[in-house]
Amino acid sequence: MREVEDLLIRCIYGELLNGKLDQQLKQLDVHTCIGRDIHPSEIATMLETLSQWHDTSLAVLGSLHDNIGLYKTQCEEARNAQSALTKKVDEVKATLRAQQDAGDAMRDDFEGGMDYDDDKMRKSGRAKLKHGLGVAPRGGSHR
Repeated sequence: MREVEDLLIRCIYGELLNGKLDQQLKQLDVHTCIGRDIHPSEIATMLETLSQWHDTSLAVLGSLHDNIGLYKTQCEEARNAQSALTKKVDEVKATLRAQQDAGDAMRDDFEGGMDYDDDKMRKSGRAKLKHGLGVAPRGGSHR
């Protein structure tokens, strides 16, 4: 019984109903109450409001669809640009490796014909050069 009274009191304070609660007779005299349905005179206004909400919702959905399409296009363009950039970077790396390999081969060819004798330094501080082809440097004897 107490739970019902508490519920009725909350309804009165929430202005859902207006009435008098008689605890001795265990009854409620209702003077007015708010119905759950709308009044027939409000149907046209409610219909207009819902129609506007529907139109606005469709416009928002259309805008979102367009934005998603634009986003997908931008993502695809970004992927293509990244792929092109990666390809160019790989090509430049390959070119640099080829140039480095060619330079290393030339250096090996150039240095392969001459050996430096690190143990015997000249007084001038330069290394004594032994020529790999058996030809002695200027002014020296062949070893």
